[in-house]
Amino acid sequence: MWSTLISNYAQHGHGLPALEAFVKMQREGLKANETTLASALKACSLIKEVTLGKIIHDQIVRSGFESGDFICNTLVGMYAKCGNLKEASKLFETLSNLDTVSWNAMIVGTVHHGHYQDAIDLFDKMQQKGLIPDRVTFSCILKACSGLGMINDGRLIHEKLVNDGFLPSMVVGSTLIDMYAKCGSLQEARDLFEHMPNRGLVSWGAMITGYAVQGNGFEAIKLYWKMVVEGLWPDQVILVSVLKACCSMGALRQVRLLHMEVINYQFDADLAIVTLLIHVYSKLGSLEDAQWLFHDMRATNIAVWNAIVGGYVQHGDWRQATQSLVDLQNEGMKPVGTTYTNVLAACSHGGQVEAAHQSLQAIREADNNRNSEMEHLNCLIDVLGRTGSLCEAGKMIWSMPATPSITTWMSLLAACKTYGQPDLGRACFDQLIRLDPCIAAGYTIMLDIYADAQRWEDLHAIQELKRSAGARKLPGKAWIEVNNEVFEFIVEDMHIATNARLIPMLKHMQALTKSEGYVPHLDLTFKNAKIEDE
Repeated sequence: MWSTLISNYAQHGHGLPALEAFVKMQREGLKANETTLASALKACSLIKEVTLGKIIHDQIVRSGFESGDFICNTLVGMYAKCGNLKEASKLFETLSNLDTVSWNAMIVGTVHHGHYQDAIDLFDKMQQKGLIPDRVTFSCILKACSGLGMINDGRLIHEKLVNDGFLPSMVVGSTLIDMYAKCGSLQEARDLFEHMPNRGLVSWGAMITGYAVQGNGFEAIKLYWKMVVEGLWPDQVILVSVLKACCSMGALRQVRLLHMEVINYQFDADLAIVTLLIHVYSKLGSLEDAQWLFHDMRATNIAVWNAIVGGYVQHGDWRQATQSLVDLQNEGMKPVGTTYTNVLAACSHGGQVEAAHQSLQAIREADNNRNSEMEHLNCLIDVLGRTGSLCEAGKMIWSMPATPSITTWMSLLAACKTYGQPDLGRACFDQLIRLDPCIAAGYTIMLDIYADAQRWEDLHAIQELKRSAGARKLPGKAWIEVNNEVFEFIVEDMHIATNARLIPMLKHMQALTKSEGYVPHLDLTFKNAKIEDE
């Protein structure tokens, strides 16, 4: 009875109940057989319980089961999945009868912990030994290829999968879609997706997530609704991806529709989903929705608090952000680095230098994380820059305990533009392009600084630097929602000029903006013309 119970728990992914049953069985003095011990090891793998795994390993040795291939492969898999790759490798090397299952145990573990190149090396050695990879092997190696951006190797594996008859397979096909999408080849991913005879939720999720991660939120949303029309229920991963896509596009109405989906599919108690909804509502300008959702929650954690504090930051409400820090501590929550960063950012947006200094001092007393301290210093530098204390901000940057980041230099560079400080701006710019010679935004700000100061020779030099570095800004995109449908517009898209439906609407908008008193920013036009002349 115990053996069946433990095995069923482990087979269905319930690691903790399986181990609880195993411990009760041991307390009753019952002896575990090889199958039970293997199930207990699998349960350890599920919840990364390597300490109990080692105890079970000792029991296996004492029981004389260590020579069995099945139990040894399970041991290798347990150590690898729990992150103890050294012990897994040591045990793997002692195996005399290495089969595909043995190699898979090592490959799965190395991929699971992000050691993609090690997985590729194991895959090569496996084939050199004459062993034939199976679906598990190929799925793991495709994940390694996507992690390393090795799209050409992924294509070779795709070809081999076709030749060896592994396709169509929903598992392998979904992994291929994920590989192509993560490597940036969305068209190949979509072609494969469209030609799959049977598309499960994993396949839809891989394609939707691929679009969202690669910045094509428009297609992610369209594909989501197509999936719903075909009768599939989304999972947490898909809902998170689509919500992030909506956030990147500013599609508030779509978010509200998805919020209804969250309720309909009973994800409204999922803290990760609700936290993301609070963040998205805040970012898209609907702080009221975010607050309503926050106050309606039955349970909260620090991530939820961080989301609402971040919302107050988005809306420039530094008082409410700092008050929330007090409130969450009164509720027994312990702030983390992100909490403090949000509070400092709120002070920054409100130009509250004294409050920022006080908050930083309080943070240093409560949080000793050096990585977090760099983020906090960046926020304080941003406050100083926004309020015109550029010399103080500069001194702080040059005395930072670690190398300042791109964010740090960009913050001060933007402040130099606001307050007309070309010399300090140039010093920031020089440090910035050392870190990233192709950062187009940095060149743009520096060009504006010199244009404002009418230093045309210096401007020309920056323009030449930009050309030689090949720094190009990606075309801007904008989206609008009409009747719950999202439309995408791209800067310099020539298709708009030939669209008979859009031309009258654009002319009407121009007339409306003119009647409201909006006029072109001629100062910027002059600058651009001057740059071209130079």
